[in-house]
Amino acid sequence: MKRLYALLVVSMLATFGLISGMTVYAQSAEDDVMQDDFQPNKMQHVVEDGDTLWDICDAVLGRPDMWPRVWSMNPEITNPHWIYPGDIIRFQVPAEELPSMAAMAAELTGADETMEDEDSEVEEENSEEEVLAYDDFLNQESPPIEVVTASAQRRVPPENQPQRAFLNIFLTKKQLEEQGRLVNAAPDRLLLASGDTVYVKFSDGVVPKPGTRYVSYRTIKEVSHPKSGDFFGYMTQITGMFQVVAYREGVGTARVLRAVAEMERGQLVAPLLQSPLVTVYPSKADKVVDGVILAVQNDHEAFVAQGNYVFIDRGSVDGVTKGQRFKVYRFPVQFAGAPEEVARLDIGTLMVVDAKEKASTCLVVNANQEISPGDAVRTMP
Repeated sequence: MKRLYALLVVSMLATFGLISGMTVYAQSAEDDVMQDDFQPNKMQHVVEDGDTLWDICDAVLGRPDMWPRVWSMNPEITNPHWIYPGDIIRFQVPAEELPSMAAMAAELTGADETMEDEDSEVEEENSEEEVLAYDDFLNQESPPIEVVTASAQRRVPPENQPQRAFLNIFLTKKQLEEQGRLVNAAPDRLLLASGDTVYVKFSDGVVPKPGTRYVSYRTIKEVSHPKSGDFFGYMTQITGMFQVVAYREGVGTARVLRAVAEMERGQLVAPLLQSPLVTVYPSKADKVVDGVILAVQNDHEAFVAQGNYVFIDRGSVDGVTKGQRFKVYRFPVQFAGAPEEVARLDIGTLMVVDAKEKASTCLVVNANQEISPGDAVRTMP
């Protein structure tokens, strides 16, 4: 008996300790949330025509890069790239669990919770009635079956759908020469952070107005043709965002708003004219254009798949425009000598998101195999 009493006391103490620990952890987590810089100026926003989560978070939080966190607070939005006028974006976790799709469907069709009670009453009544004899059941006439003819739903392939894509991840040599640079900063540390004061040397003829926002970026590597070796441009990466507060004699003083990567002195700058994330709509090519993939996205060394970026050796001078689609082909060695239509293996589809003069940035919208530099491309009709 004493042993049983001791076990009960130990169990109660362990339970009390676990609950206390959970309470302290919850309070600590809540304090952490309160201490971060997620400070919306309103608790919800009604989506208007042309809005994106990037723009909404910039207006409400002053932090456009927090859009993934806001998306997590709105689980009814299945795709962050597809929001529509009239949608409500919350800037807090919902107090109650959102209704399931089944509950929403029941509400739309007029069903309510009383249906379960009605069904149970009907079952009780039926159980009290006499069951039809087997012969009578067989002799009953079957109700007529109504055949409804409906058209089959068409599946829209990815290459025929609008795509969300990032801009300015590829620059030509001329564009590189026209950009300004971060020449100095007030803090002594190597990497810059939010709130730091920086000094920007702008190109000749550029006079920025106070309040103008710029992005800083760095070159990742040179992009050259995989076969001829000809130079085409530079692969780049955005590192941060800053706002000009003053300008004098070609040098601007600015305040860092946000650093998203290693932001440091000597990096290039460009005006933030629009959100880096844009919607690109598919378009038809006026003529057949053949080309080659120059390079793939900077965080992939050898190959990419769907959702990544590649660069091709065809641009606006070749008739390439934003939205055009390219098929990616490969010619396996085992089909060497065969006719082109037999030897050509279709391995993916690209969509042009940014066309420079002699090269273009493309988003991989479909891939059957890994896409690599040197693969052939051809416009789709």
